[in-house]
Amino acid sequence: MAASLRAAAAALLVLAVLIVQPAAADDARPVLVSLTALGGEPARYQVLFKVPRSPRLAVSPTLRWPPGCSWQSERTEQRSDSTTQRGIVACQQPLLGQTIGLDYRQPNPGLFTLFRVDDQSGALRTAELLRPDQLSWQLAGRAVPSNVLLDYGVLGVEHIWKGIDHLLFVSCLVLLTLPSWRRLLLTVTGFTLAHSVTLLLAALGWVRLPIAPVEAVIALSVLFLAVELARQRRDSLTFRQPLWVSVAFGLLHGFGFAAVLAEIGLPEQQLVTALLGFNLGVEVGQLLFIGLLVVCFALLGALSRQVTGGAPPASLWQPPTGRLRAVALYAVGGLAALWVFERVAQFPGLATLFG
Repeated sequence: MAASLRAAAAALLVLAVLIVQPAAADDARPVLVSLTALGGEPARYQVLFKVPRSPRLAVSPTLRWPPGCSWQSERTEQRSDSTTQRGIVACQQPLLGQTIGLDYRQPNPGLFTLFRVDDQSGALRTAELLRPDQLSWQLAGRAVPSNVLLDYGVLGVEHIWKGIDHLLFVSCLVLLTLPSWRRLLLTVTGFTLAHSVTLLLAALGWVRLPIAPVEAVIALSVLFLAVELARQRRDSLTFRQPLWVSVAFGLLHGFGFAAVLAEIGLPEQQLVTALLGFNLGVEVGQLLFIGLLVVCFALLGALSRQVTGGAPPASLWQPPTGRLRAVALYAVGGLAALWVFERVAQFPGLATLFG
């Protein structure tokens, strides 16, 4: 227990020392294309085209209208955080079914684009988030309140499945708590609530931490759990109180999720919807991974019994034991240790300090 407490205290101390470094982040809000139908003949639309300033974007993109559309009035505002184009566009035919494009003079450096259409009453008719490789949008006229929730939810699922460090941490939590479903449920719920809180606080800009130290401590959290599982000290804090361990490190993982969300960007007009969608997507992806992991444990156990002819375990969901478990934990710990060194090497000013 003393060793576990010392390791946890060391991790928190590292974070406390490192957060004094200044954080720098690009304005990563998505490009916004907002259309409001005004009616009339020809069809007229009020346009808001807002491009966030980014050091990765030398020249702002331009809108490419379908044939038969042209600006009736237009003005451009240059601000410290964005370039905004406003005006009225008239089209010989309604835009429904037609395609609007974005022209970049350079390859898109990774900006997402939020397209939205409001009807004549000002109510949102449809909205869609486009990835950086999607440079056009066809107005399909889907009469739905918003697709932003679904779009950001899909992004959340994609991120958790690509975030190997987060998945390995969750894997360690599963190994730590199974075959007790009650312990697993409590521990995973604590992790979920903790990273949801810090994701919300960071996404709203209320709390900010430099991402390089956060990513390093996330890797350290995986290493910590791998070492604890390999040592099998049942009297340690980690084994006796896995909920508090998952909550403590979950707070840090939330800042990692927030960094990814900052890269994607959040629409100002639908901030809550997008944030809710992304967080739900992360949770759905996490639950799917846990389900897959548990099924794999059951299949491995059945295969092992077929090969060795051993007696069935007390629980169908018993995680692997013996040599297989040891090899897996050493592999996870070794990879996490490598991540720690790689991420520490990326700390701002570290090269200058040791140069």
